[in-house]
Amino acid sequence: QKAISKYKRMLNMRVPDEAVKHAMKRDGNNDPTIIAAVFDSGTNAGIDDGDDGADEPTKQPCHMSAPDIDTSKPTKADAAKDPVLALYATMCRVGVPALSAIHKMTQEGVAQEKIALFKVAYGIEDDNSANKARKAKNTSFSPPPSSKRPSTAVMQKIHWTAVTEDEKLQDSVWTLSAGRDEAALDDSDLLELENVFAVKPTASKRVPPASAKKGMKQIIDPKRAYNVAIALAQFRDFESFHTLVSAVVAQDSSRLNAEKLQNMTNLLPTTDELAIIKRHAAVEDKAEGLGTAELFFLAVSRVPRFALKLNGFLYSVNFPCQTEELCQSIDTLSRSCNQVVSSSQLGLMLRRILAVGNVINDGRRKARGITLASLLKTATKKGNDNKTLLDHVVASVMKQGDPDGIVNFMSSMPSVKDAKRIDLKDLRATLRGLEGGLTQIRNVVAEEETNNEGICSDEATAAFISKSSRFVVEAEASIKSIASLLDEAETKVERLCKFFAEDPRTCEASSIFSVLIQFSLLVNNAKDSWERRNRAAKRKMRKTPVRPKTAPGGVSHSATRTSSAATHQSDRDALLSAIKSKAAGMNSSPLPPTDRTNSLLSAIKGRKKPTPPVVARPSASAGQPPPDRNALLLAIANSRRKP
Repeated sequence: QKAISKYKRMLNMRVPDEAVKHAMKRDGNNDPTIIAAVFDSGTNAGIDDGDDGADEPTKQPCHMSAPDIDTSKPTKADAAKDPVLALYATMCRVGVPALSAIHKMTQEGVAQEKIALFKVAYGIEDDNSANKARKAKNTSFSPPPSSKRPSTAVMQKIHWTAVTEDEKLQDSVWTLSAGRDEAALDDSDLLELENVFAVKPTASKRVPPASAKKGMKQIIDPKRAYNVAIALAQFRDFESFHTLVSAVVAQDSSRLNAEKLQNMTNLLPTTDELAIIKRHAAVEDKAEGLGTAELFFLAVSRVPRFALKLNGFLYSVNFPCQTEELCQSIDTLSRSCNQVVSSSQLGLMLRRILAVGNVINDGRRKARGITLASLLKTATKKGNDNKTLLDHVVASVMKQGDPDGIVNFMSSMPSVKDAKRIDLKDLRATLRGLEGGLTQIRNVVAEEETNNEGICSDEATAAFISKSSRFVVEAEASIKSIASLLDEAETKVERLCKFFAEDPRTCEASSIFSVLIQFSLLVNNAKDSWERRNRAAKRKMRKTPVRPKTAPGGVSHSATRTSSAATHQSDRDALLSAIKSKAAGMNSSPLPPTDRTNSLLSAIKGRKKPTPPVVARPSASAGQPPPDRNALLLAIANSRRKP
C-alpha cells in the first residue's frame, strides 16, 4: 500500500504515465497486482521490461482523459491541463527555462506534435509552424532505401552538411527521385567505389608498457612503470636490484656518484605503490612475472628506511662541495666588508659630495651625513647646465689631477661585485640545512644499531653504520668551524652597516654593495664625460690661428724684417746696374774710388759667402803700371753673378 500510494501521488501531480512506469521499473515494483492497483486498468497495464516476445503486455491509455485543447492557438493554461505537457508546464512555472523543458521533452521521446503545441503556448514559435509540423507528420520525408549490397570495407568520410528539416525537403530536388538514383547502383559500381574510396590501413607502431609485456604481471600504473624502467637503465651494471640497494646501504661511492643517487631519489616508490607491492609480496612470495619497475619497488620495500639511507648517502657525497661553496661565500662577504670600511678613496668621495651638497643647501642646517638611499639621488641632482652634482665633483677632482685617486675608488675594493649576490640570511639557511641533514643521519644510525633487519647483509649494514658514524664526527667539526666563520662575517656586516650610519637590523650587506656598484658606474660615466670635453677643448685650441706680435713702434716684427730685406735687395741691384753702365760707357781712364763704392763692395763681400777670385797684381818693383780699376770691378761683378 505504501508503494501504491507513492505512485498514485505521482499521478495526482500530473506526472505522465510513462514516467510513473519508469519509476516503478527502476524501483523493482513489476508485480502486476501493484500495476493494476496504481493504474486501475487491470493487469494489461504492465511495464515494458525490454524483452522482445509475444508475452509483452499491451499499453493501455492513461486513466485520465485528455481535455480538449484549442490547437489553433494553445495557451500556457492549456499546456498545464494536458496530461503529457503538465509536468513540463510545472517545470516552467517553478523557473526552469522553456527551452530546457523542450530539451527534456525531446530526451524523453514526447511526440513532436505535443512539443510544437508547447512551443506555441510559451511563445517560442507561432501557430503556423505548429500547424505545418502537424501536417508534415503524415507527409514526412523518409530516407532513401539502402542499396542491395551493403559495403563491406571501411569507407572514407565525406564531411558535408546534410539537410534534416522535413519542411525544406518536401518540395526540393532531393525528393523528386528519392531512392531511385541510389537503387540504380549495381554491385559492380559498389565494388569500384570500395576500391577507390576505401580507407587504406596504416600500420601503427605502439610500444607496449614495460609491465604489459607477455608473461609479466601489471601491478602499478603502466605509464609510471614504463618511465621508471627507462630511468633504471643507468643501473644496468648491477647484477640485480638487490645488489643495487645493498650498494646504497653500504655507501659504495665507487659505483654510485651524486648524479645517480639524485636520479634514484626520483624513482623511489610512493606510499601507495609500496602498499601494493607489499600486498603482492604477502600473497605471492615470488618475483616471477614482475616487470622492471615492480622488481625495483619490491627490492626497495624489503629494506627498512631505505629512503632515509639513500638521502643520507647523497648528503655525505655532496657535503664536501656544499661546505666549500659555503666557506667561499662567507670569505667573500667578510673580505668585501673589510675592503669597503678600509677604503680611504670611498670616504673622500662621499665627504666631497656631502660638502658640495651642503653648499647647495646654503641657508639650511648642514648635514653631517646622508643615507645610502639618498646617495644616488644626491649624485644625480641636475643643475641649470643639465650637468649632475657628481659631474661637477668629478670635474673639480680631475682638474686637480686626482692625486688621491678618489675617482677610481672601486679599485680599492674588488670583491664587492662578487659579494653583491651573497646574503647573510641565505648563508644561515644553508648552514641550518646542513645541520638538519646531519641530525637525520645521526637518527638513522641510531635506529640501525637497535633494529637491524631487512634483506641486506650484515656486511652492508655494518658498513653503513661505520661510515655514517665516522662521517657524523667529521661533519660536526666542519659545521662548527663554518658556524664560527659565519659569526665573524655577521659581525663585519654589522660594522659595515654602522659605517654607513644604517640600522643593522633592517639593512643588508647585499643592498649596500648594490648601491656602491651603481654609484661607481655614475662616477665612471662622469669621468668619461669630463675626458671627452677636455679632449674637445684641446682640439679647438689647436685649430684657432695665432695673432702676430706687434713691435714697439706699432709695426710688426715680420713687417720690419720684410722691409729691411727689400732695402738691401734694392741697394744691391742699383750697385750692379751702375757697375754695368760704367763699364760699358766709360773709357779706360781709371775711376776714382769713392767711399760709397768701397762701402757697397764691403757689404757685398760680407753678405756673399763665395770668395772672390784673386787677381794677381804685379809688384811695383817690376816697374809695371797699376791695373785698371774699372776692369777690376767688372771682373769682380762677373764672378759674383749667378749662372
